Amino acid sequence: MRQDANGPHLQVGLLGGVRTMAKTGSRRPPEYSRKHDRILHRAATAKEIECDLILAPLQKELERLDGKYGYDRLPKLISVETAARWGKACAGLHDAVGAQDADKVKAWVIVCLRGLAAMDAEAAVDPTNIMPPDIWDCHDDEGSFCIIRDGSRHQQASKLRPGRRIYTTREVAVALRQMQTAVVDSVKDLWAGAEIVGVRKIEGEHVDDDLDAVFGSQTR
Repeated sequence: MRQDANGPHLQVGLLGGVRTMAKTGSRRPPEYSRKHDRILHRAATAKEIECDLILAPLQKELERLDGKYGYDRLPKLISVETAARWGKACAGLHDAVGAQDADKVKAWVIVCLRGLAAMDAEAAVDPTNIMPPDIWDCHDDEGSFCIIRDGSRHQQASKLRPGRRIYTTREVAVALRQMQTAVVDSVKDLWAGAEIVGVRKIEGEHVDDDLDAVFGSQTR
């Protein structure tokens, strides 16, 4: 379990590092992954932590624009020239992170933030590019999918997201009930800002020693 200003974050299952950042040259910049968290990233170096924290403001802006236009749609809504400049900025940032050069990471993050502002302005010229409020694009390590408020939005979501798997909020609720445990419920009850950040199956290992200190041995 980890804690920040918003409360603890529970990692259910084997704790460890998140998946590696996207490959160099990706149209997505490297992701902020909380390398300062010593529970999730025990082996992170000072340079890695510094570079990772510099990415946080960029990650926040990316998430805002993903919510506005849909996950990773913005590069598809701009001109070829703008897309080329964005690709160069992303590649430069990937190289800087790979070299663990904090000064270059900072410089490229500033460039990427300017690029996102320009891309946003360009895409927003066409109001139809902006996602309806009741369709949410989601993305994890396994891919992308959509969540809609209810089944009445399914046809609209299917047209806007052809080939994308679509779930309703009711389906999400059913899935959450299947993974509900006493530990998860207790953390949620104690800290309103707590989030589940991963679910991983483990065998013959204790999930997290820190949980016993809060909830006792029933979490074993």
